[in-house]
Amino acid sequence: MCGAANQEAQGETREQVQAVLNQTAVSWEQLARWRREGILPPVYDLTPLAYRGSVVHYPAGTCAQINEIQRLLKEKNRIKDVAIRLWRDGYWVREDLWRSRLRNVAKLEPILRRFIRLKLSQDARDDLSPETFTDRLARRPSRDTILSRVFGRLLRTSNSSPAESSQPDLSVFYRVMADISQGQFAAFERPEDADLTDKDIVQRGLDFNHPDSNLINGMRMNHREVIEGALENVSQAFDHWSLVDAANAPACEIWTAYIDTRNILDIARDFYDATAWMWGEKSFGFRFAAWIARKANNSMLDGLTLIILLLRRIPGAMISSEEIAATANAARQAKYASDSIRELARSDARFTEVFSPKRIRLGFSDRVEMSRWQKEIESAKISMRR
Repeated sequence: MCGAANQEAQGETREQVQAVLNQTAVSWEQLARWRREGILPPVYDLTPLAYRGSVVHYPAGTCAQINEIQRLLKEKNRIKDVAIRLWRDGYWVREDLWRSRLRNVAKLEPILRRFIRLKLSQDARDDLSPETFTDRLARRPSRDTILSRVFGRLLRTSNSSPAESSQPDLSVFYRVMADISQGQFAAFERPEDADLTDKDIVQRGLDFNHPDSNLINGMRMNHREVIEGALENVSQAFDHWSLVDAANAPACEIWTAYIDTRNILDIARDFYDATAWMWGEKSFGFRFAAWIARKANNSMLDGLTLIILLLRRIPGAMISSEEIAATANAARQAKYASDSIRELARSDARFTEVFSPKRIRLGFSDRVEMSRWQKEIESAKISMRR
């Protein structure tokens, strides 16, 4: 793992490890077994000393990893489960243990892409059938967790049943996703006779629509405006590489992509949590992303990591890892501040009005209202000191 590549720079002594073993009731035999199983880094010898033989040192972090392994084994019995938890927390793990998971996720992608390509080519040859592959797909209820959420977003009010009324929109959504998977998406189609454009439907499916009241200093967040370019970048990535290529990438590249993925999910969750109680459940279009951040299982997290890795290879597709990390930290601080403000509004009547959701939204609407709001906050603080 990239983060553990320099562990030998500063090692830990046998005495330090022995102290941890005494605390955890772990034996040296157990350490040797964990090392053979690949969840504990190998030891190394320092330069042999004259007349004293060699001195064995343990990689930096060994003591902490022993404690963590002991804790995780109480929760999960399988070594593979413990290994992936350790790897994601930045500990050394033998490469085959974490890479095999990524390869298992990635191996399904080429099969799925070939299947979609076959169905799309059949549609192109069959001019007589009014129904396309994505039309047929839209008629089948999906058991997939994410697609079921998309289906719910695309339900439209009409005289027909919800399933029937959502099928055309769902077919469009599937068509766009199929084009992306084949590396063929460049821009949204804009049919003149349709009620909604492809862009409208995809935005609704991904829950990017948010009220006009979601303003910061008179400006709306523009992630809806960049969705076309973002999807084009994903399409370009799939045109050049596959998830199998990503799963076989260098360890450092995979680790960086994983950290980026984790930070991106943290941004979505923390920013949504910081703003939802003020701007409502559709706050700034982050609801779906925040839901994914909370519900993402191991396979979903692995798949997202591989996609982020491929996107990193597209020039200009992503900001730097440092900027992503800084944004995640800012979102975390915003959530902490939001929670503090909300608690203050609940517990102190002097701040109930000034920190009400309506007043906060108005305060952020433009610079003039922001100035007025800050004066009200200062007045509340002064009254608090009396």
